[in-house]
Amino acid sequence: MKRLTCACLIGVLLAAALAACSISLPDPTASSTSSTSSSSDSTGASAEPPGAPVTAGSLSADPGSSASRSEDASLGPVVASRSGSADGKTIQLDLYQIVRDGSLAHVTFTVRSADDAVVGDLFSDRESNDYEADGITMMDPVAKKLYLVASHGQRSCLCTATGALTLSADVPSVISASFAAPPAGITTMDVQIPHFGVFPHVPVE
Repeated sequence: MKRLTCACLIGVLLAAALAACSISLPDPTASSTSSTSSSSDSTGASAEPPGAPVTAGSLSADPGSSASRSEDASLGPVVASRSGSADGKTIQLDLYQIVRDGSLAHVTFTVRSADDAVVGDLFSDRESNDYEADGITMMDPVAKKLYLVASHGQRSCLCTATGALTLSADVPSVISASFAAPPAGITTMDVQIPHFGVFPHVPVE
């Protein structure tokens, strides 16, 4: 998924002047054909319908999976889980609630695999750095705004570097990405994770 030059700068993110942007999404009343085309123009990749099975490259995920959830007290409750496979190796993903932190909002999830799967570029937008979790996005479906991962300003995102991550079943790896915080009063956001699809109505803490 290709990174677009940001349409607008959202605030000053902490003392390091980290920046992110939001993009207006197409009118949901438009036809599915025009909506997909408009989304491709705005975000650099075709939109994927929420709740539909996702297949991308060598990885597939079943959004309807009821795989067991692994609670982590330091991250809070798991709000959604999905399982998929990469290169024939099963991967379990557990998503946690979005956490506000001043002018930032953090999306966090864990991934694990009994097959020693390598994360590599699974969560990348494959534009600036293939081995970062910079392909994750947040969406406000009501305001039709798409939030991109915040950046350090040197082609490096405020997100987890994934190139060296090899998953195990016993120790889940934590993946996170930071965004400009949505406006006060927003209590849920949709989260899109490359190859695992869209997770609707994720609580914002």
